[in-house]
Amino acid sequence: MKKDLLLCLLCPLLIFTLFKDAHPLQAQCQPTQPTLHIDAPNIFNEQQEQDLGDALAEMLEADMRLAAPSDNDELTRIGNKLLATLPPTRIHYTFRIYDSGEINAFSVAGGRVYVSRKLIAATQNEDELAGVLAHEIGHLATHQTAITMTRIFALRLGVNAVRDREEIFTRVHQAFSSEAKKHETVGREVKEELLADRVSIYALVQAGYQAESFANFFNKISLNKSKTGNWFSDAFGVTNDAAQRYRSAVKLVAELPSGCSGRSTHASPEFAIWQKAEVEERLKTQALDVANDKIVTLDPPLKPSPWHLRFSPDGRYIMAQDEGGIDVADRASLKMLFRIDAPNADMARFSPNSKELAFTDGKLRAERWDLATQKRISVHELIVPEGCHQHELATDARTLFCVSLKNEGVNFTVGLKLIDIESGNALFEKPKFATVASMDYYRYISILSDLLSGSNLINTAFSPDGRFVVGLFNGTHFAYDLSLHQPVKLEGKFKETYQPLIAFVANDRLAIRGSFDDKGYTDLTIYSFPEGRKLDAIKIGDQQFAATTQDGTISMSPLKDYNKGIYDLQNHKMLVATKMADVDIWNNLDVSEDALGQLRVEEASTGKAEKIARQMAPLPFLQTSAISPDGKYIAFSLRNRLGIWDAESGKQLSILRPYSSAWYTDQGTLLGICPKYATWEKAEMAVMPDGKKPGSFLKYDLGSFEKEDLWQSHTVELHLKALGKNKEMGHNVELEARSLVGHKELWKMSFLHERPAIWNTEDERILLGWDLDSDAAKEQIKASSNLQNEANALSNRKKGLLLSTLDGESGRIYQSVVIPEADLTHGWNDERWARVSGMFVLVHGEHDNTAIYQLEDGKKVGEFFGSVLSTNASTGLAVAINRDEELMLIDERTGKELRHMHLGSPVRTARILLTSQPQLLVLTADQKLHHIDLKDLTH
Repeated sequence: MKKDLLLCLLCPLLIFTLFKDAHPLQAQCQPTQPTLHIDAPNIFNEQQEQDLGDALAEMLEADMRLAAPSDNDELTRIGNKLLATLPPTRIHYTFRIYDSGEINAFSVAGGRVYVSRKLIAATQNEDELAGVLAHEIGHLATHQTAITMTRIFALRLGVNAVRDREEIFTRVHQAFSSEAKKHETVGREVKEELLADRVSIYALVQAGYQAESFANFFNKISLNKSKTGNWFSDAFGVTNDAAQRYRSAVKLVAELPSGCSGRSTHASPEFAIWQKAEVEERLKTQALDVANDKIVTLDPPLKPSPWHLRFSPDGRYIMAQDEGGIDVADRASLKMLFRIDAPNADMARFSPNSKELAFTDGKLRAERWDLATQKRISVHELIVPEGCHQHELATDARTLFCVSLKNEGVNFTVGLKLIDIESGNALFEKPKFATVASMDYYRYISILSDLLSGSNLINTAFSPDGRFVVGLFNGTHFAYDLSLHQPVKLEGKFKETYQPLIAFVANDRLAIRGSFDDKGYTDLTIYSFPEGRKLDAIKIGDQQFAATTQDGTISMSPLKDYNKGIYDLQNHKMLVATKMADVDIWNNLDVSEDALGQLRVEEASTGKAEKIARQMAPLPFLQTSAISPDGKYIAFSLRNRLGIWDAESGKQLSILRPYSSAWYTDQGTLLGICPKYATWEKAEMAVMPDGKKPGSFLKYDLGSFEKEDLWQSHTVELHLKALGKNKEMGHNVELEARSLVGHKELWKMSFLHERPAIWNTEDERILLGWDLDSDAAKEQIKASSNLQNEANALSNRKKGLLLSTLDGESGRIYQSVVIPEADLTHGWNDERWARVSGMFVLVHGEHDNTAIYQLEDGKKVGEFFGSVLSTNASTGLAVAINRDEELMLIDERTGKELRHMHLGSPVRTARILLTSQPQLLVLTADQKLHHIDLKDLTH
């Protein structure tokens, strides 16, 4: 009774509060509630749609870096405010931020909404972000993902109903392992977008937001320029999707009742603080405690090699940049000052006055740091809706050089832009800097090749003082004065060469490499800038070159017996050379890396060298790794060195030259193959276990084996050589095997037709694979009734793989099996690979999906999204990775997930060990070893 009375007394207060918080115009705004029903088949109920979203997330999130989920951030608050305007649902909505250089948001079934950090940075106010969320909610409220997947299931799989969560996961896996059918989505995309827009406008105005916000934001980021099309463009089908959607959104706003439009935008301090924090701070992932996890830190850690070394212009500081960040050292005291977290950043630059350091990354994030205070000055998420196919930070550390590429019919148009990083405004634009017609076949193909490889489209140079930028492309040139904000007219013979490399070697001198002659040589010519007078020239080979900190010198790569050297252009001599990745020079001092990853600062005149120890850095992807069967040792290699540790204590045992492959024998000996490195040729290595001198090794003669086509399968080395006169390696090849220890020849096998793909297994077997449509597979299938039956059982007997396992010691074939995993790329980029574990084969497809088949008959037993890192037939377990920092333990007999582990740092390698207690040994990028007890999961 007292409780009811209290609620009754609060009723007037609640009503007053609701009206007080509502938008003052909301009482006058009564839009028509849109229909949430699409007249299209949908086989999923709400619970099944939630399961569908979970299955799709397993696939989609593998390639995404997501912020930790939150129930009280601004994104969730805005999303829930919009959801409150729509009918209630059993679907649980989640709103997640992901790291991306694209201005993008999308949604999938199960209420999952994803918004890129770049989009959050691009919004001007809360209403624009609300408009984006409202649109994605519109997709989900009308069940568009479920309807699309219903159509895909029916067309690709012939499936028109689903029973439970397990079947939904299975069907999603099958759908994305099958080729798309024609007309799956034709004619539906725009219609569904427009329906989502109608729902979003309703939710926006009901929640009190500005109705025009979504249309205005979409118009801005799509570069639509307020185009709406007209009856003529509609009649001929040339009104683009962006114009149609903008026109529809504007029309929907215009149709709203009085009082729904013309509202002011929200400008809460809380939103501004949150948005600033999201832009400035990198995404933090979630680390959860893992049961029975004993963590050991590597001591000392392995130092990743810096790919970029530079003195500051005044010589006071030295930077060393690796894949994960930037170390800054004081040259005089030879001490490391601080490290900047900058994963996958572009080449960093000191400011001309040596007071700041700046860098950008592939997502067009720009940061500036004050060297004296060791603190960040500014961070900007640059918004370039058309994107930058190439971008570089100018030496003034405040300007971004951006190159765009448009495919206009049969031509490519190359545009360029100079962007002031602080304001985001364009200082200079030239949308049609150059044009390449498809008739110019070689240039056209070169551009396509550059796009695929990530190479620069325009060769650029920036003067040391930060004043000038120069660009050359296909005979077209460009120069700009950043201090005067005006173009510079180039004189002389700057544009006579076809596609040169260029670099400023002083503020008033440019070095340009021309075209090659028949003997492979070219002139490196020094010109005055901007007059273009020829000052000097030297002959060089096919070498890259770049500016250094010291005027009048350039770095050149590669050199005989060295990776990079510094050349004195005035005295025509090499001053210093290194076998490591980079070297720089300033005032008779050079800096490079030593074999242990320390910085080495040397006086060129005396040869006296000092060392600077670098800080611990996260591990990039490994070249190779090996864990001993008893779990006592771990070895892994980066680009420039391999380290060996006692896995139980974390103590380092030795540092060696880099390895390309490695395997521990049962006796604890590390066998591996080392690539050609510096002055060392390709070689095999054997490193003794801890019972002998750490780091001692034996070097074996490669004998008659060619250096290029040698690789390792456990204790066997394999060599593939061409048998035909033309030395073509795709057909008519011989696979030869011999023992890594003793060099005993083991067996040879010839393949007249297509060469197989070759994969290692967890035991001594070797796995061979052919596309089912190849002549090699057809010949083998023809000779086996069992394989014929398996191939005939496929719905399309041309699509799939033929797999054969053979004994590594004898070459004897154990089993051959046909499985349905098809190449969905039609030969362009086939990413399938397989791993054998006991009587199962685990095949990784092209959507980060893994299917498990029985080797005996090819019957599928299960599937999951993720990539296998290690298997153990004795325990029946496989460990797989889906998201960078998470591991899954999988039951090989069913494909079901048994345990999910969040380790808080990207996984680099793992192995399931069957020691006195079954355990999982995992190395993470933070250079920690995780010993995880598995005794409760083995069977």
